[in-house]
Amino acid sequence: MMSTIQSISPVDGSVYAERPVADAEQVTALFARSKLAQHAWAQLSVAERCTYCTAAVDAMVAMTDRIAEELVWQMGRPISQGAGEVRGLEERARYMISVAEESLCPVDPGEKPGFARKISKEPLGVIMTIAPWNFRL
Repeated sequence: MMSTIQSISPVDGSVYAERPVADAEQVTALFARSKLAQHAWAQLSVAERCTYCTAAVDAMVAMTDRIAEELVWQMGRPISQGAGEVRGLEERARYMISVAEESLCPVDPGEKPGFARKISKEPLGVIMTIAPWNFRL
């Protein structure tokens, strides 16, 4: 069984990063903590969640130069294109934040005799994505 995962830089073939592989117990504990954090997140208003998301985007934008360098070493992306990746993330994220309040508000499907109807949009759980991000050399 592999005990570490290595990221090999396409720039020079060196080990750029090495991280330990989590065992089943660590993964189970991680998901338990994630579920607790998600429950706390769901208790926040949409406006509060937007404030946190905006702060995260601001932090990413402030790290543009470092992120561009990381993209070079991790995937071979030309340094001249790194800032554009951050700008794309910023544009998409700020748009989603700007429409969150309206997009996530409850929906009134109208009256129906004998029924109280509503549609609410609520955070339900944790999602994990491992997204491939490759740059063809």
